[in-house]
Amino acid sequence: MDSILQEIPNVCVYFDNLYITGKDDSEHLQTLKKVLRVVSDKGLKINKDKCQFMMSEINFLGHRLSRDGLKPQYEKVKTIKEAPKPENEQELKAFLGLINYFRKFIGKRLVLTCNASPNGLGAILSHIDENGDRPIAYASRSLNQAEKNYSQLDREGLGVIFGVKKFHKFLYGRKFTIFTDHKPLLGLFGEHKSLPEHASPRVQRWAITLAAYDYELKYKPGSEMSADGLSRLPIKEQTCCYVPEDIEMLFSIVDNSCVNVDDVRRETHKDECLMKVYE
Repeated sequence: MDSILQEIPNVCVYFDNLYITGKDDSEHLQTLKKVLRVVSDKGLKINKDKCQFMMSEINFLGHRLSRDGLKPQYEKVKTIKEAPKPENEQELKAFLGLINYFRKFIGKRLVLTCNASPNGLGAILSHIDENGDRPIAYASRSLNQAEKNYSQLDREGLGVIFGVKKFHKFLYGRKFTIFTDHKPLLGLFGEHKSLPEHASPRVQRWAITLAAYDYELKYKPGSEMSADGLSRLPIKEQTCCYVPEDIEMLFSIVDNSCVNVDDVRRETHKDECLMKVYE
């Protein structure tokens, strides 16, 4: 079928299916007539019960195709919305595979804004949409004494590494943009830059770390950097980690249910086999 229709424009052949399009109704009908004529001349038949004519939208390979472009099928979106909570690793992998197939339809750009000061580091993870910058999460920490002796270039590089590692689970495996107010970083960690040969071992290690991510590094003036305040007013702790309430509750339950020494001693005395070993 593909070979006999290859000379006709606006026709797509996929196995035994034909998809015909056009800029307007007139062009579409002209192409349709050409296809039917060629099919008839070759002695082929088309199942009229499976034919759909003058459609403004069609389903094709799990997507909806229309003049507005490519969109996910309604059934697929419904499946994701109503999917049961995964109960094991296999179910989780299946669900992640389903939503990953439609990741291209997530239009919001993921942005990581990083900054460093003589005292601390700051990072903000956010989305950019039609209404501007939408923060998702904030992170900051103080510098230790050794890090305070870094050059400004190294401190800014450390700020990027801190932000990337802090939000690794959100960033790894997807395209995102890193904003920095330190232009020299673009020459070191730009996405198309090779590993700097004459940089310090520390900077080379950072470059290798960043090579695992799909990112675009851009410059933004310090006056526009929302992470500037976080780096200048970092939290006192060297390391910080926000623990959600549900995880906190889980820790509490686990702590309360732990077996102590008295429990082991009491149950050991009840077990005949263990008592023989004990004696």
